[in-house]
Amino acid sequence: MLARVFGGCAIVAALLALVLTAPERRPNGAAPPLERTASVDPAAEGGEPAEKKRAQRPPPPECSPRGRTVRRQLGTKRKVVALTFDDGPSAATNRFLRVLDRFDAHATFYVLGSLVPKREITLQRAVAQGHSIGNHTVGHVNVRAGGALAKAQIRPTSARIRSATGVRPCTFRPPYGLRTPPLDRIVRDQRMLSILWNVDTSDFSGIAPDLIARAAIAGIDRGSIILMHDGGGDQLNTLAALPQILRAIKRRKFKAVTVPELLQLNDRPKRP
Repeated sequence: MLARVFGGCAIVAALLALVLTAPERRPNGAAPPLERTASVDPAAEGGEPAEKKRAQRPPPPECSPRGRTVRRQLGTKRKVVALTFDDGPSAATNRFLRVLDRFDAHATFYVLGSLVPKREITLQRAVAQGHSIGNHTVGHVNVRAGGALAKAQIRPTSARIRSATGVRPCTFRPPYGLRTPPLDRIVRDQRMLSILWNVDTSDFSGIAPDLIARAAIAGIDRGSIILMHDGGGDQLNTLAALPQILRAIKRRKFKAVTVPELLQLNDRPKRP
């Protein structure tokens, strides 16, 4: 009698195990698919991957110094402008890249060497999309006097940009736009040109997006270099103004190009 009881219990236990381990059935009789652990790339969400895997590097774009050492506006007969963004890369830079990509526009990012190690993937993405990366010193230091301080700020920044992207920067933007002939010589020795701007949107001052856009749009002209920021503070107003600026560029039949591209298009004849 006792054996029958134990035998019955064993049968019940086996049936219960089958029920518990059987896959859940959907109303149509099909079993649900197995769950997968999704591997989300934070860069696609506007951040950096947990593991800094090097993306496949595209061939380096043409980037060579040409013309005068210091440029504020490039002479060209073509309807092109250069949008430039300083003080990044930042957490917002990926969002700038998405907007530029949506409008098929290119820009130049003047980056700080101190921020490059945290944003290699962002810079690789920028280069892959056809943007240019320029040198803006390691820590936004006033290097106008040149000398050892300038070399210590400029050389490591170029090295970090090249290590991160495979591309050597060929343009330099002095912090605060301050420069002297000794600094110009150091920049030239590093095979770069100093690039300033002729249109300042004053976006760093916290003004509204409409005012940033108005300043940029007013400066749209052949060979203009427009100054904005993707780092160094709150970039949301600049980001909000960017679509309006890009729409105006397209509406006027202009094209947004990089500074190195602008250098190659410097074809306006010199005045006698």
